[in-house]
Amino acid sequence: MVTGYPVRRELFEQNRATSRAAFGLDEQPPVLLVYGGSRGARSINRAIMALLPYLLPIAQVLHICGREGDETWLREGAARLPAELQGRYRLYPYLFSGEQGRENHLPAPGPSMVQAFGAADLALCRSGASTLGELPAAGLPAVLVPYPYVYQDENADYLVRRGAALKVRDEEMLGDGRPDTSPLYRNLLRLIEDPNERATMSERSMALAQPDAAQRLANLLLALATSKRSTR
Repeated sequence: MVTGYPVRRELFEQNRATSRAAFGLDEQPPVLLVYGGSRGARSINRAIMALLPYLLPIAQVLHICGREGDETWLREGAARLPAELQGRYRLYPYLFSGEQGRENHLPAPGPSMVQAFGAADLALCRSGASTLGELPAAGLPAVLVPYPYVYQDENADYLVRRGAALKVRDEEMLGDGRPDTSPLYRNLLRLIEDPNERATMSERSMALAQPDAAQRLANLLLALATSKRSTR
């Protein structure tokens, strides 16, 4: 049985203006969401730090770096940027989803990961299983960097073949030359500068969404449980 990947329903319902306001982001320029899971992705974090001087003149960057200690050196690097570029960079080690902030007794409910998806025009991320549900739910085009030590390429290729994402190999992100000539920057620049391509990729991504995946999965499990009881 194929149900699709269950995701929070709020991902389908985000308001862009409200989501951007939660992070203090402007309506323009485009917003690039960078994330690598709760623990982050160090190679992506390093690549983004190298690319910030080239990305921030043309985009706002919302960066969820993980809770493995990268926040300190990322903040130190960002502090060396010109003030006008620093204002376009938002760095968080972690964002909770929905009501989790209150459930975990945070001092004040901050912006959520769901709102980060709502605020973004484009994502840069790994391609774990959840990306197959989250990116289509949010209608986000993406540049995917599969984690090289597990089988994430299959997930990335599924979205790439359907025109919903581009893919860059982890070891090839920054290439061998200047950061602004690297494969990662060229792909990000291509999508940041072309709203029509982003719109096409967004439509193709949304076409893959399965809004009722959680309900279908629950129904199947309940049917299976009922069937088991009736045979005893």
